[in-house]
Amino acid sequence: MSASSPIPWELIVPIFGLVALLYASVGHAGATGYLAIMALAGVAPLTMRPTALVLNLVVGGIVTLRFAAAKQIDMRRLAPLIVTSIPAAAIGATAMLPGALYRPLVAVILVIAAARLAGLLQPRVSTSRNERPMPIAAALGVGATLGLLAGLTGTGGGVFLTPVLILSGWATPRRAAG
Repeated sequence: MSASSPIPWELIVPIFGLVALLYASVGHAGATGYLAIMALAGVAPLTMRPTALVLNLVVGGIVTLRFAAAKQIDMRRLAPLIVTSIPAAAIGATAMLPGALYRPLVAVILVIAAARLAGLLQPRVSTSRNERPMPIAAALGVGATLGLLAGLTGTGGGVFLTPVLILSGWATPRRAAG
């Protein structure tokens, strides 16, 4: 961590807790938030990615179990995505991206996530309330691709998955958001 960090070390853990709470309330796990905090705190990229991935796995696991218990998630639909995304994320996490590539890649993802959060970048969606079935092969491929990207960057898959579900018609915006 940098000595000139705008975020004191003592505040990082409580801020992580707040990020986890806010993201979990909408069915996400918060990896982009953890990465942004660590970037502002001057944490080294070699530490950022695994830290964000572990926090994301813990919060994402809790969110998934709670939403499933409340019958807000159809686990049969989610299973093909999980089956390929988790091993792909593990593979991506073992790849060592040089800082010159990692920082700009994460910066682009964080800017897109921030723009979406601010309402500046919203996907055009159908007004139909009908969801198309998710083909198994497509779900397996999407899971693997998003898992690999999530592992490479430490951003988690939800930031990518939600727009894919909505734009493909596999989920309505309400359902995709949890």
